[in-house]
Amino acid sequence: MKLREHGYEAIDLDIADTTSFLYTEPFEKAKEALLHHKKLIDEAGIEISQTHGPWRWPNRDYSEAERQEWLEKMQYSIKLTKVLDCKYFVIHPIMPYTVEDTVKGYEKETWALNLEFMRKLLVTAKEEDVVICLENMPFLKFSIS
Repeated sequence: MKLREHGYEAIDLDIADTTSFLYTEPFEKAKEALLHHKKLIDEAGIEISQTHGPWRWPNRDYSEAERQEWLEKMQYSIKLTKVLDCKYFVIHPIMPYTVEDTVKGYEKETWALNLEFMRKLLVTAKEEDVVICLENMPFLKFSIS
């Protein structure tokens, strides 16, 4: 594997694209594909130090239905992370009031909805023994930046 030849010892495995086969095929088929990739990565002497969970842009976290759909994809991706025998799962916060929530005065609401979302996600993470890592955002007018 070229990464190892260039001195890399670990990778952040991107499982962010929810339109990919990992999410459109049945779980067992996605699992089989991931295990194949993991075998190749292991053979190259590379560690999967973390996975990067779903991300979509522009964000669509405005309604309860959108957040529920996103939660289900996140829960599924935690299970994919476990298949890889990876401990760490990186995600972005939800952005229900856009990336300018501070301008609109919705900081408290943003934090409250993120806490509710993360608490629900934590149930799956604990079941799968995976640690959720929250990535801060680069938006200067977003409260979780």
